[in-house]
Amino acid sequence: MTNVVIYLDDYVGEAIKVRFNALWATGDYYLDIDNINIIRCPQSLGLSAEIVDESVTNGFDGIATIITEAGLEPYSYAWSTGDTTKTVVGLTAGVYQVIVTDRAGCSDIIEFEVMTLTGVEQIDNITRISLAPNPTAGNSMLNVEFAEAVDARIQVVNMVGQVLFERIENNVTQGSYDIDLNPYADGMYLVRIIVENKVHTEKLIRLSNW
Repeated sequence: MTNVVIYLDDYVGEAIKVRFNALWATGDYYLDIDNINIIRCPQSLGLSAEIVDESVTNGFDGIATIITEAGLEPYSYAWSTGDTTKTVVGLTAGVYQVIVTDRAGCSDIIEFEVMTLTGVEQIDNITRISLAPNPTAGNSMLNVEFAEAVDARIQVVNMVGQVLFERIENNVTQGSYDIDLNPYADGMYLVRIIVENKVHTEKLIRLSNW
């Protein structure tokens, strides 16, 4: 098996034939050609980014996942942060670049911005909060108390921004919530308490062997 790169820029819009020439010397001779793949790079890899903006300035809880719509798996990723994974967590507000390369060596680049959510502030009337155990092998308990009655949302979000759990509370001063991560893979999750346009975020780690 071998890969041969042939540049066809001079033949744009034309039909081409690919020929294989072999030289026969003496004796029995076999030319066995099998599994020929002619691969061209698309004009782009159709890159886009799924972004979860950071909740507060310098919160370092922004998340970005690169989505590809063309090219051949597997892909490699080269972030301006030095990361090499499809999803990167712990991002603060700013502009990021990612170079994506597919199995055939075709590359594309995407630039996007992670922003601080406009108007989002930390909740200032939380009097007590606990999230334990953390890390957890599966289940963790969130306990929160407010200085006054509030309408609140409790969310658990994964690293690609999907809401895995949500509980809506009206006129609540305290609450206890069982966070069940048993159905999900090991990794980091965000537990968010949202009151009006204010957000408090706690990071929760799941380790199945904890």
